[in-house]
Amino acid sequence: MDSNEVDNSHSNSESDSSSHSSYENDLSSDFDDSLGELLLITKLNAYYSRLHKEPCMTSELSSRQFVIELLNGHPDRLFDFAIMNKNTFTNLCSTLKDLDFLQDDRSFCVEGSVCTFLHTIRHTTRNRMIAKKFRHSKETVSRQFNKAIC
Repeated sequence: MDSNEVDNSHSNSESDSSSHSSYENDLSSDFDDSLGELLLITKLNAYYSRLHKEPCMTSELSSRQFVIELLNGHPDRLFDFAIMNKNTFTNLCSTLKDLDFLQDDRSFCVEGSVCTFLHTIRHTTRNRMIAKKFRHSKETVSRQFNKAIC
């Protein structure tokens, strides 16, 4: 009887270890499945976010309209924004155009480029804030700022 008891206890420990091993395999399989699902969801989310872009810069005024508003609005507003009065600002922009230092392009007019540059250096404004104000991406604003420097 003693030998049977030993064999049963040995047999029980083998079945425990095999059920434990089976449990670990199930856990590992569940983890692999969950990881695969997570990766799939992440890839699908990235794909759909590229397809369905939502505009970030949703101001009422485009960059050109904003510059026109600054130029035609109260003189203090342009001075506060770009540290120049209207005559000085328009003369600077005309000179930059005439000397071919800056030209209007699809996304920014010369006045907009000069405005963003002056506002940034005067107020140490972050690129993100200029992008919001002028309704352009941070990359476009950075490119225009760099054009104005050179």
